Amino acid sequence: GIAQQDYREARKQWEYVRQFNPLDPYLDYYLARLETARGDFHHAYQALDRLEAAGQRGAVAVLLYHALSPNPCSHSAVPVRQFDAHIKALHDAHINFITPARMAALFQAGKLALPGTQSNLYVLVTFDDVRRDAMIYGTPIAKKYGVTFLQHIPLAPILEGNPFHCSWNEMVAYQKTGCWIFGSHCMYAHDMPEINREHRLGSALANYKFDPATGIFETPEQFAVRLPAEFTESRKLI
Repeated sequence: GIAQQDYREARKQWEYVRQFNPLDPYLDYYLARLETARGDFHHAYQALDRLEAAGQRGAVAVLLYHALSPNPCSHSAVPVRQFDAHIKALHDAHINFITPARMAALFQAGKLALPGTQSNLYVLVTFDDVRRDAMIYGTPIAKKYGVTFLQHIPLAPILEGNPFHCSWNEMVAYQKTGCWIFGSHCMYAHDMPEINREHRLGSALANYKFDPATGIFETPEQFAVRLPAEFTESRKLI
C-alpha cells in the first residue's frame, strides 16, 4: 500500500497484522513508516516514542543465523570471524544471553531484569536448519563466551537422512555440550509447492496447496488441519 501511495490500504494491512499480536511494540515502527510516508510526522514521532518507551522497559533481541563459514570472504554464509565479533560485542556490552524458557519467565515476571543480570537488555541467538557448518563452527564460540544458542530442526530432511544436516545422534552429542538447545522448524517448512494454476511456487506454511494433477486447491478446512499438525507432529518427533 505504501509503495502505491494507497495509505488507506496500507492502514488496513497494518490493522490486519495487528490482530496477530496487538502487544507487539514493533507495530509502532511500521505505523511510523506509514505516517511518515503520508507526511503526518506528528503521529509518526508519537509512534516512535511509544516504541522507545517499550524498549526502555526491557527488550529481547532475537538474532537469526543459518550458515557459518571459515572463509572470511564468504557470501553464502556468515564468516566465523564475523560471527565471533557479533557474540563478543554482545558479551562485552553485558547484554544478557537468554533461552526461550528464561524469556518466558522474564515476560511472566513483568520485571525489568531477571535476578543475577546486569541490565534489562537480552538477546536470544537462534539458528535454523541444524546445518553441519553452523554446529561445527558455532560450538567453540558458544563455549568461548559461555552462552547457549537455539537451533531449529527441519524434520523432513532430518528423517530423510539428508547429509547437509546433522543426524539425531549428532544433535544429542551437541546438546550434551551445553552450547545448544533445540526447537522445531516444523515438518515441511522448506517445501515450496505450487500455489496457483500458473505453477507459481510458494511456502507450504503460508499458502493453500494446488495439485496440478487434479487441478484442485487445498480447502481452508484442510489447511486448518495441516498447519497445526506441522507444529504438533514435529514437537512429538523432537
